[in-house]
Amino acid sequence: MGRVVVVTGVGTEVGKTTLGVALVRGLVARGARVCGYKPVESGLAPGVLGDAAALDEAGTFHVKPTPHYGFPEPISPHLAAERAGVTIDLGAIADVVATTRAAVDLLLVELAGGLFTPLGPEQDNASLLDALRPDEALLVVPDALGALHHARAAELAARARSLGPLHLVLVEPGRPDASTGTNARPLRHLFSSTHHVPWRAGSAALSADDVQPLLDVCLP
Repeated sequence: MGRVVVVTGVGTEVGKTTLGVALVRGLVARGARVCGYKPVESGLAPGVLGDAAALDEAGTFHVKPTPHYGFPEPISPHLAAERAGVTIDLGAIADVVATTRAAVDLLLVELAGGLFTPLGPEQDNASLLDALRPDEALLVVPDALGALHHARAAELAARARSLGPLHLVLVEPGRPDASTGTNARPLRHLFSSTHHVPWRAGSAALSADDVQPLLDVCLP
């Protein structure tokens, strides 16, 4: 039975997919059988490679269909689903994950938006995280002003929902500020582990070297 690692964050456009693709590629390079899966995605523009497709292509095992729920409008998944007349079924997603993990060494699942982004009237990404029961969960936070609040609020709320410990991943922001590089130490005691992931200058991608410590978290 393979491991399940969930990548979530404190919001949208914080680097979850870039990180997820780097982790999948890094684990594949180690010889692992890996699947990248994003079950819910909004903002799927025609002819543009979406996050789910990027994660799927990076792996050695592919889930079809991916994503399980895909919507064209770039809005919150719960609203996109409502407008499409669709109910996001967390049980169906959990079934896909359970089936897939039996065929791989690691299944990396990226959640849409932030940890508490709603997926329906009474469910959110935290509900999905709970349903998936992952081996590890990574919380992506931009390493910039506001990181302390965002990370603390997410961790405290996750703990209140009995979601278990999270690993903090501080990613280089698009525009570093005076707080960049100072946020890891005051947050370290709240998380299972704390990692800083630098972006390569002038590149939208991450290398395996950038995420090396996290590869060991995903697949010890």
